[in-house]
Amino acid sequence: MTDPYQQSLDWLKDAKTILEKARRYREAFPDLHSLAHEQASAYLSMQAGMALDPDQVWWHHFRDGDNRRARCFTGWTHHQAPVSSLTFTDLWIRRLDVELQDEDADTLFRLNGFYRDGPDAKAFDAQNEVKLDPVKVRKHFWELNFANGVRERTDRFWSNEGKDLPVMLKVSFISAIESSLVDGHITTEDRQRLWTWLGLEAGKRLNLAGLSGPGGSTEYAVRHYPMHGGGHLLTFALRSGRFLLYTPTADVVLQAFDDVVALRVWVSRRLHGADGQHWYDSLHKPYAEVDEAARKAGLQKLRERSGTGPAPHWPFGLGAEVSRPLFEQMSEWVRDDVEASHRILVSNSDLHKQYWRHELGIALAVLSVFALAWQPFGMVLFILGSARLGLDIDALVHAPTQAQRIEAFTSALCDVLVIAFSVFSVLPKGAPEQWDTYMEVDETSSDLVSRAVRQRHRALLNQADLPEFEGHMAPMDEFGTPHVERQGARFYSFRHEGEVHNNLIEQYSGHMAKVNDVFSVGRQRLAAIPEDELRAYLDNLFDSMEQLPGSDAKVLWRGGRGPRVTIGARWRAGALRQGDVLVSTDVTSFTESPYIPRRFMLPKEAVDLPLAQVAGHFDDHTVLYELLADGQASGVPVASLSLNWQEAEVLFTPGRYFRIESAGEISGTHYRFLRIRLREVPRPTGKPVYAMRSGLPFDRQAYLQRVQHDAVVERFFPAADWT
Repeated sequence: MTDPYQQSLDWLKDAKTILEKARRYREAFPDLHSLAHEQASAYLSMQAGMALDPDQVWWHHFRDGDNRRARCFTGWTHHQAPVSSLTFTDLWIRRLDVELQDEDADTLFRLNGFYRDGPDAKAFDAQNEVKLDPVKVRKHFWELNFANGVRERTDRFWSNEGKDLPVMLKVSFISAIESSLVDGHITTEDRQRLWTWLGLEAGKRLNLAGLSGPGGSTEYAVRHYPMHGGGHLLTFALRSGRFLLYTPTADVVLQAFDDVVALRVWVSRRLHGADGQHWYDSLHKPYAEVDEAARKAGLQKLRERSGTGPAPHWPFGLGAEVSRPLFEQMSEWVRDDVEASHRILVSNSDLHKQYWRHELGIALAVLSVFALAWQPFGMVLFILGSARLGLDIDALVHAPTQAQRIEAFTSALCDVLVIAFSVFSVLPKGAPEQWDTYMEVDETSSDLVSRAVRQRHRALLNQADLPEFEGHMAPMDEFGTPHVERQGARFYSFRHEGEVHNNLIEQYSGHMAKVNDVFSVGRQRLAAIPEDELRAYLDNLFDSMEQLPGSDAKVLWRGGRGPRVTIGARWRAGALRQGDVLVSTDVTSFTESPYIPRRFMLPKEAVDLPLAQVAGHFDDHTVLYELLADGQASGVPVASLSLNWQEAEVLFTPGRYFRIESAGEISGTHYRFLRIRLREVPRPTGKPVYAMRSGLPFDRQAYLQRVQHDAVVERFFPAADWT
């Protein structure tokens, strides 16, 4: 049987293929931290005579005066926090500071040492010292050519793995096209021409074959303007005079202009604007010219070249025509950028010649470049772009293990893939039939679908009529929740810096999810929340949900299991039948991803296990609600507002009614559940309705007594409708 839903998600196959290419690419890249850790571990074992983790051995440098004579390896103890500290792994990469290269042995022992405790220790003495001779360590660093070994591994990487990079760069460019269109920086005609130039057909789904092609028309004349100190800027010129400015690492990646004059004026305004330094810096790699004086001088030079009159000049020089296929050329730039970042790993000759590291001292202090060095940042910037990179910079830089750094890179790339691959994919029209696929654990597919939903929810919410807050931090209400007022009305949903925010929904997706207990099991878990705060939270949450648009999804799902969900037994007993109407009695969550219901059909400890291992958990109480929404659901799309965006949620308030269209058993080799197909309807008159979870007749009076919040009950179940 053909699965219409799966057909609408065909883009997943090619996206997953590229994602796996990227993962292999990143795994093969020489992980400098792991290489340093490996070598440092061997050295410690040899020198200390025991196995020591170099990430747990610290090199501390102390201020003069913080030292007392003592019977220990160095002959000195210290009782104040060190001036600077590095783990032995980071020291292996960074080496000793230039200032310590010529210090005599007495000074090295008096003001420095190796310890098992970090800089927060109360004392540094015989109790926590590691008996390593800093003079011998320094001598070993002179003899060690770590940077040369890194370069050799990197050269092998480019020879073996570099072929896939142009495809990833092309995906990134397509993602930039779509994001720039949404943000209003280019037109649909620009998009059409760019897709044609790429050899693709706008309006048709992207596929791997098209990405691997050589490109299409020669409509654009492309010029490259390399930036002093690193960085890249390109222009795409049409014969008609229209220009596109392409800045891969800036906040605005693609910007269109009617002619060259408009381009020059825009660039001049960016350079001379209040955020001119930020824009100038964004054109450069993160390790290039981080010295503040040098950055300011670079900006000033461009400002002088541009001028401030009505007809400013182009400040970036003549540039060079890109005659080769662009993404092959960009691959070469990435390689050059990566090699530049590796030069931060100082070779011995660099140190001997000119103390090169000393010249980068400010860079190290400001950006911890020795930490950035284990990331291929040229590759990261080109593939991910600065906007996405800004969201994941902490994960990319500070992930403590190689596996986590690879995962951070892969996670960031997922959003780029989703934008590029799902752009011309229609919303799923049919409901899935092949539940064998969606009941299995498939983290990659699930993640990609959830990211696509989050992108769509973000775009949908950005179309809403919401107030805009301009400033650093929105005002807080009496309970500390940010909001904006417009014409005397309070909005907890508002737009800020191009994104819709709703702290109430964000809280609900985290620690405040337990407020749903009010509608079902009582207030036991809510005892710590004052009653007035609890009631205000619910009132404001529902107000804010009314300010947001409804979901445009075609189909939504919700998984359930016993003991809380008992509707399955009621259906099988004949107490419910086709045409009966269910009602939501709490904040009810559906999902747009068919991969998510499984997680709610199983106990928490089983959700990530292979399907064959969890077969025993599927029973008569396992239920799948399938809402045939047809783009008309009253539920609010909240994936882009939620801390748990992976669940691709659409939230419904209490008091929403759903007619049972059909119900039947769905089963596979290792699973079975009751699928209840629903359609949202107005409240029926003259007939009973049934609680969605239990399938029991809804009793307003009993509900009122349980909820103990008359205003909320009246809001969703007006007494006049139940007399």
